[in-house]
Order: sequence, then structure tokens, then C-alpha cells
Amino acid sequence: MKNIKVDAHIETGDCGMGMPVIRSWQAMKKLSIGNILQLTSSHP
Repeated sequence: MKNIKVDAHIETGDCGMGMPVIRSWQAMKKLSIGNILQLTSSHP
């Protein structure tokens, strides 16, 4: 497996009901085209 350079990372924890989508959108607005956003969550 290749090592992938992550440009931004957000942790959404146990939030649900659309918050991961909102936080992802906010983080993506700050990225350039081709950047990678990593999102981790503990929400089932």
C-alpha cells in the first residue's frame, strides 16, 4: 500500500445527524484542488 500524504484531517467523534457532512464541507473549502481530506469518526 502506498503512503498517502493527507493535507487535512478532521475528527468528527460521535456526532451524527449531518455534522460530519457540514464539518467536511467546511474543511474542504480551505483545501486546494487535488488535496486530500481525511475524516475519522467513532459514530456507528
